Amino acid sequence: MGGTTRILSVMAQIDNAEALGSVLSLIRDRDKLAERLRSGETGFAFEYNEEVRTGRYLVSDAITVMCFSVTDLTPQEAYAIAAECRKMTDWGHPEFQVAAGRVLGGTFERVQ
Repeated sequence: MGGTTRILSVMAQIDNAEALGSVLSLIRDRDKLAERLRSGETGFAFEYNEEVRTGRYLVSDAITVMCFSVTDLTPQEAYAIAAECRKMTDWGHPEFQVAAGRVLGGTFERVQ
């Protein structure tokens, strides 16, 4: 795990268009994803941006959407974190940190 790896997380209510737009602002297919979320779709989505070496992991329960961004990742690390996420049943920042830590071989401190 690199010294600059960070986990950032944001959450928004799906019925709050401004907040949802903010959460999805860095997602490539944000308009299509926003439409799916507003229609009540639930589940997990992932994308990796090779240019900025960042993985983005989204989960929705049809009421809220959470987005976790992990910086300074190789493609292999990003996809391995996504595989760990697909196993998760409980979602939150601490649970995501544990999943990412299993892949990256470390732990993360919460900074507020």
